[in-house]
Amino acid sequence: MTGIELRTDNSKFSLQKIVDMVKEANLFASQGRPIILAQIENEYGNIMWGYGDAGKSYIKWCAQMAVAQNIGVPWIMCQQQDAPQPMMNTCNGYYCDNFQPNNPKSPKMFTENWIGWFQKWGERVPYSSAEDSAFSVACLFQNGGVLNNYYMYHGGTNFGRTAGGPYITTSYDYDAPLDEYGNLNQPKWGHLKQLHAVIKLGEKILTNGTRSDKDLGNAVTLTTYTGDSGARFCFLSNTNSNADASVDLKHDGKYSVPAWSVTILDGCNKEVFNTAKVNSQTSGSLDANQLLEQKELTFDASDYLWYMTNVDINDTSIWSNATLRVDTMGHTLHAYVNRSKPMTWYKADFEALYGTNPVVVDLQGLGKGHAWVNRHSIGRYWPSWITASNGCSDTCDYRGKYDKNTLVLFEEIGENPQNDSFQTVTTGTVCAHVYEGALLELSCQGGQVISQIQFASFGNPKGKCGSFAQGSWEAIDSRSMVEAACIGRSSCGFVVTKESFSVAGANNGPARLAVQATC
Repeated sequence: MTGIELRTDNSKFSLQKIVDMVKEANLFASQGRPIILAQIENEYGNIMWGYGDAGKSYIKWCAQMAVAQNIGVPWIMCQQQDAPQPMMNTCNGYYCDNFQPNNPKSPKMFTENWIGWFQKWGERVPYSSAEDSAFSVACLFQNGGVLNNYYMYHGGTNFGRTAGGPYITTSYDYDAPLDEYGNLNQPKWGHLKQLHAVIKLGEKILTNGTRSDKDLGNAVTLTTYTGDSGARFCFLSNTNSNADASVDLKHDGKYSVPAWSVTILDGCNKEVFNTAKVNSQTSGSLDANQLLEQKELTFDASDYLWYMTNVDINDTSIWSNATLRVDTMGHTLHAYVNRSKPMTWYKADFEALYGTNPVVVDLQGLGKGHAWVNRHSIGRYWPSWITASNGCSDTCDYRGKYDKNTLVLFEEIGENPQNDSFQTVTTGTVCAHVYEGALLELSCQGGQVISQIQFASFGNPKGKCGSFAQGSWEAIDSRSMVEAACIGRSSCGFVVTKESFSVAGANNGPARLAVQATC
């Protein structure tokens, strides 16, 4: 449509159609269906300055149009500090505990908790620790938050040409609690699961009680929620990034709060969770005299566009000094001079793999190109673009039925596909490092069972998954205790206590259980 200006006060641009479609499908909670909140626009406040007065007018129109729909559920605008009433502005980011709505009567909502980030070609894999992710959530509820929504909770794959933004890879894993293939991203999934359960434990007091904050100094804060009956639920936070804290709450007990962590106290006198103490298991295992606007020319149907020109050089002796300059924002350009193009198509049939584990295509033998399975594009590949190896260390702070399956590859660089393969993604080794008083949880995926306990030590074990070692002391029956509880089962668990391991007294100090098992 000519004359249309997107996301501005333009008579030809309207969001009315989208709202009407959802309403006609009876999808809102007021119609007995699942949608409990509705969002009009997305992060417009981040770019509104570029529209000037037309942007401000557009936001007012959005609010008026939304309210007029009478959909029976609240409306929100994320990242929109000047959201007109009754729109509720919400927060997106890594941390939103200090965010305040523009109306004191509006709830504090975290609509996009960035649990990771996008993967770009050639860059390190974005990683957000389980400890920091839990810290962000706990701080939100400590500071009066009522809603936390993860972006993303489940990773995925950018099939075809659907990757958003510049240089985004086929993978949309996002370091989410459920990874690109649907497997548990441990320990993040388990750590957040435990946090959710603890927040649920204090639900009634958090939603109906009164809140008070006490500054204990050195970036340590005690937040107490008190219910009508006098029941209490507390958050003890230490926002210092490098100094641990020892806190004496007198009759409510003494607590060690690691740097950059939140301790949650049930009844304000019993530690039930700390964001820095991870007790969940871990997983080891694209014919003109100029360059054209590509999307417009190809109707966004292809990644590739060919250009051809002739160059007359009479004196061939100067050819070795010739330079080709191309002014383009494209991330890759192939140039060919007086020779065949090495771009190659490959096609092969393969048998579907047995079992229910996720299936991936390993294209490590190729350079850069595009892949299809059974005529369905599964996206681009570029394994030859190696990321830096000096990234985060191990101690970082925190289906249709087919008779035949056909794989088609378009290889730009001309590499050999002989080393490519289909593989299933599964977890063969699982580990856990659980503090005394917490719950040990181990589980295998895809119907597998725990066949061996490779290491188990209750005491002060050292190392990490794959290299656990006995500390200065341990319970004699550590391995047999875990074997009895877990061998032959797809999952197992028990509360880790000194009594369960027949360790008397507290002379040896706080204890931990380290376990490594084979599925």
